[in-house]
Amino acid sequence: MAEGAEGRGAHLQRLPEARRGGVRGHGTNAGELGIFCGCEIYERFAFFLVYTYKISANRNTGSFLAEASALNHLGAVMQLARAKFEVQGSADIKLFFTCVDPNSKSKAAMWFKGVKYGLRRAISQRAMKDGDDADQSATPIHLNLLKQIVAAYARPGRPMRRGGFFGSWVCG
Repeated sequence: MAEGAEGRGAHLQRLPEARRGGVRGHGTNAGELGIFCGCEIYERFAFFLVYTYKISANRNTGSFLAEASALNHLGAVMQLARAKFEVQGSADIKLFFTCVDPNSKSKAAMWFKGVKYGLRRAISQRAMKDGDDADQSATPIHLNLLKQIVAAYARPGRPMRRGGFFGSWVCG
């Protein structure tokens, strides 16, 4: 685990069997198959993406991953493992990899949705604590621009006139 990670990310650390809902993956064979077809490695990888990994080769050097990037990395690792092991695996392995299907209601899918939720939650909490913008790609709408937008909708012949939905609130 990351140094100083005690207490933080408890929802991303290894889940007890009760929280996993009985999802074990394969886990009975030793070696590669048992490691990549079980829950623990993906939970630890999510923890690594949130609390340890920092960007090293672009303008965001030294920053943690954004939510979408971390989810893409986690999903990519899961898809690579699925492509490698599902074909040669047993019914248990195939059942475990139903977790990547977004429409699945299996225990494995519910577990993986929980891991992704925990990842999103941890990244959002860190961003909120650090005071980061929620969406850096969007330009903020200032009050003057908002007044112009509402005034354009308040022109005669438009369905929303001054005093309508929010014309009196901004323009009044």
